[in-house]
Amino acid sequence: MRYGIDLDGVCFDFLNPFREHLNGKFDTNLKEEEITSYFWHENTDGFNEKEFFDEFHKFGKAGSYRTLPVLPGTLDALERLVNAGHEIFYITNRPEYTRQDTIDALRENNFPSNKNLFFTKGNKSLIINKLGIGVFVEDSETVITEIADNTDVYIYCVDYPYNKDIERVNVERIKDWDDFLLAEAI
Repeated sequence: MRYGIDLDGVCFDFLNPFREHLNGKFDTNLKEEEITSYFWHENTDGFNEKEFFDEFHKFGKAGSYRTLPVLPGTLDALERLVNAGHEIFYITNRPEYTRQDTIDALRENNFPSNKNLFFTKGNKSLIINKLGIGVFVEDSETVITEIADNTDVYIYCVDYPYNKDIERVNVERIKDWDDFLLAEAI
């Protein structure tokens, strides 16, 4: 089986380092549970859309994608997939300027199959269909909807306050990698 894996919110903790960055920049006290939209500026006070995206790009261009913490259980789960004979493909919507930091982070953290890395600008279904991915792990409600509308892939949605509204037939909500391994019987 071929597995597609998103990076931020699935393998790496983007939410907390970026939240801390925004709190420091705007002197706010934004908490994880308050982020109920993938586009944080839509439901939080303290910064607007332009400020949010300006800081998003400053955060990324400062090399932050290279140093994001790996989420608990990630490496074990991915190793178990590979050891069970499955293929892994990392498919991300990270900005292109993060490519080298992303490659370095995957290599430095010993991610299996770290050369199977694909960057896209919002349309992951094209790559999923081209590679013949059977299962995808994602956290973005927008991306999950795009994938579900354009592929036959089974999707695991990593549970966050910002993706509570996703309800699709081929989408299963998981809280962590242990839930994923249990659901996949690996």
